[in-house]
Amino acid sequence: MNDCSSPFEIILFDVAGVLVEFKGSRRLLELADGEVTREKARAFQRVTMPWVRKLESGACSISEFARGHLEDWPSGLTPEGLIEELESWPLRLYPGAIELLDSLQGRHRLGCLSNTNPIHWPLQRDGMGLGGYFSRQYVSYEIGGVKPDTAVFEHVIEDLACDPGLILFLDDRAENVEAAVAAGMEARKVKAIDETRAALDALGLLET
Repeated sequence: MNDCSSPFEIILFDVAGVLVEFKGSRRLLELADGEVTREKARAFQRVTMPWVRKLESGACSISEFARGHLEDWPSGLTPEGLIEELESWPLRLYPGAIELLDSLQGRHRLGCLSNTNPIHWPLQRDGMGLGGYFSRQYVSYEIGGVKPDTAVFEHVIEDLACDPGLILFLDDRAENVEAAVAAGMEARKVKAIDETRAALDALGLLET
């Protein structure tokens, strides 16, 4: 049952790019020193590269990913060095992220739906304090699938046991938003806090 003050059963946030600033493909290109194209770096971010997909869907361990990924990706790093590098990728919460979540909590049920891995999610959940805000945490490596796969959205809808139109999803990638809409969810493409706040305000979900 959704909160009486909210038109949605739950608001689901993507994390990287919406609430948390990431190094992402910029850093990949720096490490490759010109040996990797921008398109390949974007494939990493979109979780279409095989070893990235395995890591973020929970199909391999961190160490297996590091060894396998370095066979395909020039960087000059050891597997241990790659893991240390990835640990530095979540840079910070975007300014205003906590204030926004604080303003929503209590009036709306909050959750997350994020492509992530056992390196990044604990840093965001515990180190950045996001875990305490989300009553439902759908993280790819735990649920065994990655956005924008249809099965991910079907899993979320089945778990929440509600009309998908009562789920609001906020994500910074068009393909994920399109997949959510195709599954029946209400969804908006947003980047960082200003766009997220604007989308929520347009839906009448922020206090005036």
